[in-house]
Amino acid sequence: MKTFNYNQFKFFKTNRPIEESKVNRFIKSINKVGYIKSMPVTVTADYEIIDGQHRFKACEELRIPVIYSIDDSGISPEILMIELNKNNDEWRLNHYIYHYAEKGIHYFIELKNFMEKYKLNSSISIAICSNEVGVYSNSLSKKIREGASIKLYDKREEFYYYVKSMESLSFRYNTTFVRALIGFYRKSNNADKKKLLEKYLLISKQGELSEYKRVFMNIVNKGKNQENYLIL
Repeated sequence: MKTFNYNQFKFFKTNRPIEESKVNRFIKSINKVGYIKSMPVTVTADYEIIDGQHRFKACEELRIPVIYSIDDSGISPEILMIELNKNNDEWRLNHYIYHYAEKGIHYFIELKNFMEKYKLNSSISIAICSNEVGVYSNSLSKKIREGASIKLYDKREEFYYYVKSMESLSFRYNTTFVRALIGFYRKSNNADKKKLLEKYLLISKQGELSEYKRVFMNIVNKGKNQENYLIL
């Protein structure tokens, strides 16, 4: 089916935000080879777009008919929306965060707000905000994609300003560094936190979590009795 009636279509509030760059890629492709009819926009019986919102916007901007099909699978439209995009590898972590935040899940609302407030990427924000062993991991990524219940780290704001204070480190917002530092932050006492912050210029960029941990321990354990050593 096809139509010029763009106004009859609706967007799911819980779908990922429209990305202008992706709409422009579709426009460029359509201008080059035409609209590929085997890729219709998938909608509900009420014309809510399940899959193809960027293709729809490209058609609307080009003022060409929208080729669409109505889903009659009986599957929940929102579940279908996620699965179709997942199989196309189109949804990134920030898209899942946006989706579950719009559904009103507290962890995702707080995570989305944190990302937007401090302008951090999703991986770093997840590592800071999630009260799960202090590091971002594949298992945590899986939970994000599933919209699972995750506990928030109650000192996430405090930790953000701790990282921000290391302003002379060009890599302070590198994911590996943040993951290592938050592990240190959660296990160390206030004296060790203060000492590392005072000596942070001794930290050089490393390739692995374990290497950062070794650097942190060398700095804070210097001059201590062995019985007081911090072990990460």
